[in-house]
Amino acid sequence: MIGNIVGSNIFNILFILGVTSVIQPIAVAPRFGSFDVPVMLGVTIGFAFLLLSHLGVRRLTAGAMLVAYVGYTSALVQI
Repeated sequence: MIGNIVGSNIFNILFILGVTSVIQPIAVAPRFGSFDVPVMLGVTIGFAFLLLSHLGVRRLTAGAMLVAYVGYTSALVQI
C-alpha cells in the first residue's frame, strides 16, 4: 500500500508535471514555499511516525486526520 502511494506520487510529480511543464511552463505561487511545503513536510513526518511506530490508524487518529484536512482546505480557501 505504501509503495503504491509513494510510487503514484512520484510518477505524478516527476512525469506528468514534467511533461506538462515542457509543453506549457507552469507558474508557481510564492505561497507554495511558505505555506504548502511546511504543511506537506509536517504531514509526511506524522505519517512516517505512524508507519514506523506500528500504532496503526484508529478512529481517533483518522478523526484527527480528517479535521486537519478540513482545516488545511479551509486555510487554502481563505488565502
